[in-house]
Amino acid sequence: KLIVEYCCSPESKIGVAAIRDGQTAVLRLTRKMDMTDRKYVQMALKCITAWKNGNIWLHSSIPCTGGSPWQFVNESVYREKDDSQALQRLTNLRKEFHVLWENFETLAQMVIVKNGIVTVEWPTQCTYWNDPNVVRFIESYNLGKTNIDGCAYGLQTAHGEYIRKPWTIHTNSNQILQKVNKKCDGTHDHVACRGTLCKTSELYTDSL
Repeated sequence: KLIVEYCCSPESKIGVAAIRDGQTAVLRLTRKMDMTDRKYVQMALKCITAWKNGNIWLHSSIPCTGGSPWQFVNESVYREKDDSQALQRLTNLRKEFHVLWENFETLAQMVIVKNGIVTVEWPTQCTYWNDPNVVRFIESYNLGKTNIDGCAYGLQTAHGEYIRKPWTIHTNSNQILQKVNKKCDGTHDHVACRGTLCKTSELYTDSL
């Protein structure tokens, strides 16, 4: 089996668990690697194409920073303050997303041709879900959707406080849709997923 993590954290538990089992090859296209650069895309595409069978899982965790609902609040503040530098940073984040998504589609199309699995994950409230190219891709390949809460999979702070963090996953895998669907059971309190906790949650959890 080949797992390809696209724009993942270097410490993502998906890759860690796969490496630990000793029977799965992992290609980690981490955020330290510039996946807007076509040479890296071609390298990944070559690996996917050469893989001996269709037992491939491509997982996308493209940064959602520019698509966070909070960014629209920030954008209003930046405009009020006439902060051109901050506005440009936000514009650059969204431009980067479009390039990363285009390159992800290149890899995803090959994985799907080989009858592999594709998953796309963002926070449920991420506005990138409404991007026309994302919507078109999901509809073109009839990807199913599952909504989950991080706390239902043991997502906690270092002090043991639960973090709810709603995630949405779109995938062509019925097995994932059937098995990955837990929501908060309402038996505990939560802390807000902001700041450094957002970064921590990118690693996922062992049970997820």
